[in-house]
Amino acid sequence: MLESDRAYFASTRVPALFGAGVRKLWPLPNREHAVTAGGTLCRLPSWLVGDPPRPIVTMRHPFRPNRNSSCQRCSELVSAMPTTPGPYEQLHDTLLATAEPGAERDGLLSALRRGVPFEMRMAGQAYQVVRQYGELVRLLAGRSAAEELADAHIMVDLMRLTDGDRAFLMLRPREGSTLILPMAPVPTVSRG
Repeated sequence: MLESDRAYFASTRVPALFGAGVRKLWPLPNREHAVTAGGTLCRLPSWLVGDPPRPIVTMRHPFRPNRNSSCQRCSELVSAMPTTPGPYEQLHDTLLATAEPGAERDGLLSALRRGVPFEMRMAGQAYQVVRQYGELVRLLAGRSAAEELADAHIMVDLMRLTDGDRAFLMLRPREGSTLILPMAPVPTVSRG
């Protein structure tokens, strides 16, 4: 990866993610904690646990360190942790490892490095996802390979991206090499 790529992807990295949990301690305020498999990240002192121990009630959202109700120690620990790759960096690295070198791969990698937004990105069974969301009629080449993959009963990641006058369809089976196929860009309608 080039130094300029590292600089761009450094700006797109995301903070470490943890589940959120609350230890119900009446009359104390319910603070939200970062939860790991071993308990809270801040390791609550034993006197707060009580007898019998009060379990952590896990929430259905990630821990958010910037909320007023968040544990200050958990927030500090999460903020000090290394960031993780964002979706563009993850996809970039995956394509370098699994896609055949060529003009289509280079064009898609270039678009990812510049942060061109996805038209669509999803995962699912190939026979459902590729036929329904792949827009195979827009393919300029490789239609037979895409249709062959569409008949398979395997999990696949699908991504469509348009970069100016170039468009790409990426099909990545969970095992095997990634297909990057050129597509006709969606025509833009000018109003005026």
